[in-house]
Amino acid sequence: LKQYNNRWFLLGYNPEFDDLSIVALDRIEAVNYADITFKRNLNYDFDAYFRDILGVSIEKGKEVERICLKFSANRLPYVISKPLHYSQVVEDEKEGIVTLDLIPNKELISDLIWFRDDVEVLSPDSLREEIKDIISKMYKKQRSQSGNLGNCNKS
Repeated sequence: LKQYNNRWFLLGYNPEFDDLSIVALDRIEAVNYADITFKRNLNYDFDAYFRDILGVSIEKGKEVERICLKFSANRLPYVISKPLHYSQVVEDEKEGIVTLDLIPNKELISDLIWFRDDVEVLSPDSLREEIKDIISKMYKKQRSQSGNLGNCNKS
């Protein structure tokens, strides 16, 4: 079991994929009996498996990258008091520069978007571009939906 962001996840080997599967406990709809012999985990060191990520999702083939972020003066104290990851280093407190050594994933991106305009991704360029693309899509969606509230205005 692993806990992240007030949610519990079940981790286990899935022979269907010949790999590890991670399932949120609150998403499990049913449990069925299986006449299968239990096999103790000898393949995964879960501390090592999750060491270089934020959250639980790992995209195969991605490597650890140095992520450089610039936080606003009012947000930086929060980030210092509640680090995003154990690898977090405040490189320049005056400028709000923080680095992390992580494999970029959807939980990291979600956290960065949560910070809104209080954070700027300085590097890597691939993460910066991904954030820009998501924000652009969000902007277009909000702009195009203007005035079309569907059933939200009905009492």
